[in-house]
Amino acid sequence: MLIHVWAIICILFISLSSGYAFVGDTPLVESYSKGYAITAEKSGLEGSNKNPASMDFSAENTFILNMNNAYGMDITHAFFGVGYSMKNKLKIGFTLPISIVNNVAVTQRNGEGSADIVETFNVIQSKSRVTLSYPIASFMRIGTSLSGLYDTLYNESATGYAIDVGALIQIKALSIGVAVQDIGWNKSWSTGLEETKDPIYHVGARFKLLRFLDIKADYTKENDHEITNVGMGIQIMSFLGIHGGIFDMGESNQSRAGVSFINKGFKLSYAYGLHPYLGESHKVGVSVDF
Repeated sequence: MLIHVWAIICILFISLSSGYAFVGDTPLVESYSKGYAITAEKSGLEGSNKNPASMDFSAENTFILNMNNAYGMDITHAFFGVGYSMKNKLKIGFTLPISIVNNVAVTQRNGEGSADIVETFNVIQSKSRVTLSYPIASFMRIGTSLSGLYDTLYNESATGYAIDVGALIQIKALSIGVAVQDIGWNKSWSTGLEETKDPIYHVGARFKLLRFLDIKADYTKENDHEITNVGMGIQIMSFLGIHGGIFDMGESNQSRAGVSFINKGFKLSYAYGLHPYLGESHKVGVSVDF
């Protein structure tokens, strides 16, 4: 019996080992619509996905849920999170970004030389995260995250951990953010394979041009891979904001746009993305302050 699934596994394995292939900005909604240029912007629980210092929220407690099926493929992305404000101004967040590749086929060649599907399986990649964010001065916030990694691939699984650190400085209309992700990143597979990778570096700036208009830009370096993102936000009314951005500007030039509706602590967000090779993506998320 000839099993063709191993070629698929190799391809998926390479993709899953890339920090931006699955659990990057794909599970996010509002931050996704801003071109993922959020290193220097307070972004609530979504901010913990890039710069732990940017995880800030005004409510005492907050909850977020994002779910989408990106680019019309059978790949589900989700982001769950809950955040708490402590009396000493410390913010604590528990988040779970997760990506699932559904119904990967295992085939065998039949007597006629064609392939029959004999079974299917799902591929899972998740990065559960505990984030702490604290203002050490009126103009500066620092943060750190501890992430637990969990993957499944066919009949195998892997676990690991990583640490993120970051800082966010705000001086009047200008904000500057820096972050280092995946410090000490390692993953141990049930096959005995041990994986490691180098940290990811982020630096970004945000400038509030007007009371209702801001622009931002990010630069990311992961090994020899460099990504530049730009974004903007317009608060049309107290309950309505629109966002736009370009992810990976100058390379894949992925266009992003979105809108957020806010009413008494409830936020409904929608994001649209256009990838030059994968096509369109539609994302929806909700957050509730309580």
